[in-house]
Amino acid sequence: MLECFFSRLQDTLDRGIELVVLIPLHGQQNEFQSIDDAIAFITKYDEIGKFDGLFRKYDAIVKYSNGDRIDASFKDKVKAINFLNYIAGK
Repeated sequence: MLECFFSRLQDTLDRGIELVVLIPLHGQQNEFQSIDDAIAFITKYDEIGKFDGLFRKYDAIVKYSNGDRIDASFKDKVKAINFLNYIAGK
């Protein structure tokens, strides 16, 4: 049992951050009553056009070398930066 604990501890300590993904989300929220309506919206959506609109949040994804992943969302810069500093051990 103690050997298992040390093995898990070693796995945790050895993991490193492989990738950090940040996605700032802007614009109007769209809600649909059906899958067909959602598909129709996506089909017509202009992905290349200028993106104006209300800032919604930052989505953050942190991927680790041991396969772990953390997904998080933040409504403001300060909280997003605090999270990134925390996972970096700062």
